Amino acid sequence: MKNEKTVQALFNLWFWNFQNTSMQQFSNLYHATRAIIKFFNENKKYDAVLDDLRKLYFHPIPELRSRYLELEISKNAIDWDVNKMEWCYFRDTHYRSKLSREYFVDSRKVQETKKIRLGEVITVLSLFKEELYNVIVQIMVENNLSIYISLPTGTKEIEQLRDSDMVA
Repeated sequence: MKNEKTVQALFNLWFWNFQNTSMQQFSNLYHATRAIIKFFNENKKYDAVLDDLRKLYFHPIPELRSRYLELEISKNAIDWDVNKMEWCYFRDTHYRSKLSREYFVDSRKVQETKKIRLGEVITVLSLFKEELYNVIVQIMVENNLSIYISLPTGTKEIEQLRDSDMVA
């Protein structure tokens, strides 16, 4: 039997990373997801899921292309891992002046035609996050977990909302 406080702490960490906007938000979410999977990986039940997540983290574009046929990303896109993509995402969405619109691998090499746009980075990271969310929901359903998730700081409780708050 799993300790209820440990399970609650693991899922609180996961949902905190899900809502977090730090520079490593996607990597932290990936590592928290792997920790939860390993915690519930009795009899190697989730070994295939761990392998799929590792592939998804290190080669998100080819993996997501195979899962989402309607995904439109340039055929010449860089095959960056999630860590590199999240740095560009953070850099170009959090600074006042954008540093670049396209990211080239290395202009001195044959791969100079490979690039990726910010919109494509955002799409890939969003789908990556959705894949992690689906895994967490699958684990919660299969293990019949009921987890208390606190609202992010600064939001109103649902019971406190009144009709007068909704008037524009």
